[in-house]
Amino acid sequence: MPTISSAGVGSGLDVEGIISSLMAVERKPITQIQTQQTGLRSDISAYGRVQGALSALQSATQSLKTGSAFAAAKAKSSDETTLTASAASGAPSGTVSVEVSQLARAHQLTKSGFASSAAVVGTGTLTLEIGIYSGTTFTADPQKSAKSITIDSSNNTLAGIRDAINNAQAGISAVVVNGSSGAQLFLTANDQGTKNAIRIQQSGGDGGLAAISFDNGATAGGLTEKTSPLDALLKVNGVDVTSSSNTVTGAVDGLTLNLLKTNSGAPVTVGVAPDTSATQTNVGTFVKAYNDLNKILRDLTSYDPATKKAGELNGDPTVRSIQSQLRSSFSGVAGNGGFGSLSEIGLNFGSDGSLTLNAGKLADALANPTKSVSRVFATTNNVDGLASLIDKRVTTMLGTDGLVTGKVEGLNQRVTALDKRTTALETRMTSIEARYRAQFTLLDTTISSMNATSSYLKQQLASLSGG
Repeated sequence: MPTISSAGVGSGLDVEGIISSLMAVERKPITQIQTQQTGLRSDISAYGRVQGALSALQSATQSLKTGSAFAAAKAKSSDETTLTASAASGAPSGTVSVEVSQLARAHQLTKSGFASSAAVVGTGTLTLEIGIYSGTTFTADPQKSAKSITIDSSNNTLAGIRDAINNAQAGISAVVVNGSSGAQLFLTANDQGTKNAIRIQQSGGDGGLAAISFDNGATAGGLTEKTSPLDALLKVNGVDVTSSSNTVTGAVDGLTLNLLKTNSGAPVTVGVAPDTSATQTNVGTFVKAYNDLNKILRDLTSYDPATKKAGELNGDPTVRSIQSQLRSSFSGVAGNGGFGSLSEIGLNFGSDGSLTLNAGKLADALANPTKSVSRVFATTNNVDGLASLIDKRVTTMLGTDGLVTGKVEGLNQRVTALDKRTTALETRMTSIEARYRAQFTLLDTTISSMNATSSYLKQQLASLSGG
C-alpha cells in the first residue's frame, strides 16, 4: 500500500484548508482574550496620561501651598547710581532714607622694587593673618585661622611667593604687576572693612622675606599700606549704621542695600512693597495645569454620537471620582481669605469644567490689604487652602494604595492573568491541531487504500468480462 507523503494527496481532500478552518474556530477564545488585552492596555495608557497630568497639577501647587510663597517683596532705590536695594520674602512694606558718607574698602598692601616676577626674594616662613588693628596692636580674627607657608628654593621668586599666598586660602589675594620700572606685588584682603586687616610676619630662612612682611607699617623695608581698611558709614532714617561691607544687611529687617558711591547731603529713598508678579505667574501656571488635566479627563470620557466613538475611559467610575474630588477642593476656600467667591480673585469655571483667570481681578485682590489671597491657596493656622487640598488629594490618588495607582495595578493584573490564559490555550491549540492532523492523516490513508482496492477490483472485473 502506498505511503501518504502529503495530507490530502491520497484522498483529494483539502486537508490543510479544513484544519485551518477548524483551528480558526478553536482559536476564537484566544482572539477574544487578545481583544480584551488590547482594550486593557489602552486603558493603562490612558491612565498613564492621567497620572502625568495629576503630577503636573501637583507640581503647580507647590509654589502656592505655603504662606511664604505669597510674601515676596521688592525694593526700589530712587537713585540706583548711589545704591541698589533688594528685599527678602516677608520684608515689611515702607520707605527709608539712606545717606552714605563712606564706602567700605579692603586692606591693600604693596611692595615695589623687584626686577621682575622671576626675581628671587628669599626663603623662610610667612605667617598670614586677618584681624583688626587698634593703633599698633593687632588682634587676629578667631574665626579666620592663621596660615603659615614655607618658602624655599622651589618657590622663592616673587611669582612663587604670590602663588603660595593664593594657594594658602588665608583670605588674601596676591597679584604681581609688571610695569615699566619693574615688578610690584599687591596683597588685598578678600573682604572689606576694618575687621579684615592683613598682617604678614616672616621668620627663619635667609632674611629675604622681610620685604614681604607687614605689621601696621612697623616692619622697615617691608610691605607698605596702599589703602587702609575702611567700614561703610551711612545713616538710615538718620540712624548711624556701620558695615564692614558695601552690601549692608540687617540695618532694616529684610532689606539689603548695595552701596555704590557716597551721597552726603543728598539722601536716597528706598521703598519696599509686596511683589505680586511671581504669585500671579504661579496662579496662572496652576490654572493651566488644572485645565490640561480637565481636558485629558474630558477627552478620555467623551462620546461622539455622530461617529459613535467613545473615549478610552468613557463611563469609568475612577475618572468620575477624580473629577469630583478635585472639583470639591474649590468649595469654601474663598472664605478662608475673606472673599465671597473665587470669582473675586479672578477664578471662574466654564461650562466644560475648565478654569479661567482674570489677571486684573487677581492683581486687585492681591493688593487688597483687608483680604488674603494667600489664605485661599495656602495652609494657614492648620486650615488648608486650595493648593494644599489639591496637593494632598493628588498625593493620595498617586500613592501606593491610591485611587489611580490601584486602578492601574488592577488593569495590569488582569493583563497578566489573560497572558497566562493565552499561554494555556496556545498549549491546548497545539494538542488539538496535532489531533486533527492525526485524524485526517488516518482518513487520507484509509480513502487512499479504498481507492487502490477499487481500482484493483475494476481491473479484475474488466479482465473477467473480456475473457
